[in-house]
This record gives sequence, structure tokens and C-alpha cells, in this order.
Amino acid sequence: MSKTLTCPVCNNTEHAVIKKYGTSCWYLCKTCSFLHSHPLSKELFAKIASKYNTNWGFAGNNNNLEYEKTYKAKVQNQKKAWKVFASKIDIMPSSKVLDFGSADGTMLEFFSQININAVGLEPSGPNASFSKSKGHTVINGYLEENTFPSNAFDVIYIQDSLQILPSIGKTFQIFHNILHEKGIIMCREKQYHFSGLKPWEVLSHCYPCYLSKTSISNILSIYGFKVEYYRNRLGDFMLIAKKVHSPLPIPGSYLKEKVILSVLPFSDPILSYFRQLAIFFLQKE
Repeated sequence: MSKTLTCPVCNNTEHAVIKKYGTSCWYLCKTCSFLHSHPLSKELFAKIASKYNTNWGFAGNNNNLEYEKTYKAKVQNQKKAWKVFASKIDIMPSSKVLDFGSADGTMLEFFSQININAVGLEPSGPNASFSKSKGHTVINGYLEENTFPSNAFDVIYIQDSLQILPSIGKTFQIFHNILHEKGIIMCREKQYHFSGLKPWEVLSHCYPCYLSKTSISNILSIYGFKVEYYRNRLGDFMLIAKKVHSPLPIPGSYLKEKVILSVLPFSDPILSYFRQLAIFFLQKE
């Protein structure tokens, strides 16, 4: 294990090797229990970001009519998720919201329907352009310290945007700064983004991580957030966290997490199969 390997959450350098795949390894931080592979170099991340910005996006398909149908269906899906969040915490109509990783703008579209003032931040150029064509306010780029002023938002909404961050700790530090004193984070994420029969090989070019309940809770605690609600269904989790004045004690146990991860088949396609099977039957009900 490299002596210079640094945890992207807490900057700790002590790790345990949990999984090896070819020349790659997955490391578990002994301080915050964050499981990650080799962090991307700044140079490699810049190349990926440049390609993503110009060439990648959900929007802009050849069959625009078909895409519009898909878009409307996705907006309805966002509505269902929002009902879960809204049942757990009151969101004032006057709240200002940051849609972090706004993709093609389906959540921004839903926010506009319920008259919530929202701004999107999206690295994909095609996605950002498509959202703007729908009348939404979107910044095309990545979150930096100077992207927004302090106390700019009441709510930060995150969906499937955390796994590929080059520095997840720095991102949550900025979240804390740009949220108002009583601001909240709403998050919809997958514990992992592995797919196919060779998930390690498929994702060897990017920066995957595993977001267990322990690790995401520890990330939030370190950067001054308290988890108020957490729900996990077959690897898809939702959480609500409130901003607090100072960092909280790390609640998760490294040794317990190590045991769980050592036996958890998160790289096993069988797990993905059963997950899809369960979703199929739930949708039929």
C-alpha cells in the first residue's frame, strides 16, 4: 500500500486493504471508515472533466420526442421522492435550493412546478444547455470555494453525484459554508455504482467509492452535519442532514465496518440481480 495514500474525506493516511482487483485495491480508512479506490490525479480528473463537459449528457438524444416522454416520467419520479422528504421535514416555499449535479434538470423542473427557487450545478455541457433551454438557472461546472457566497442556500439537494468527486471531504466543507445556519442537505444516492459482470474493470477509469450508512454518517459528522433521517432500500438510500455549528464525534466503528465490508458481496453481480428482481416485483404491485 502506498505510504502517500490519503483519505479524500479526513486526510488520514492509515488504511486497510479490503479488496484487490488486478493492480487496483480498495482501501478502508481507519479513521472515518470511508471505502475508496485510488484517488484520481488532478491531471486525469481534468481530462475526464473536460470530456464530460463537452461530450456527455442525458440530453440531446436524436429522438427528441421520445426523450421528452422519458423526461416527463423522470419529473414524476422526482415528485415521488420529494413527497418522502417533505413528509420528514418542512421546506418553506421561500427556500433557496441548490440542485447539486442537476443532470438534465428533472428536479429543477419539479421545483419550478411547486414554485421553489432552485439553481442547478452541472458539469455536463449538454445537460446544462438542455436545462437552460427549459428556462432553468444552471451553472455549468464544478463546485469550488468561490462558486457561491457563504449562506447562499437553505437546502442542498444531491442525487447520484457523490461517487465520482475527486475530494468528497472538500465538497462537504463547501456545503457547510454555503448553507444558511439552519440549512439542510437532502440526498438520494446509491451505495455503489457497480454494474455488469466485471464491475471493477468497468470502473477502473473513474473514482468509485462505497457509501455505507457508517461512512456517509461519518462524512457528515466530520464536516458539521447531523443526520436526521436515513432510509436504505436495496442499496438506494435517502437521507436528511441538518447543519450544526461544529464537527460532531464520528459515530461509526472502523472495526465493525471492516468486518461487514470483508464479507459483503458488493462486487458480486448476484447482488445486482436480486436487487433488480426485487424492483421488478415492487413495480408490479
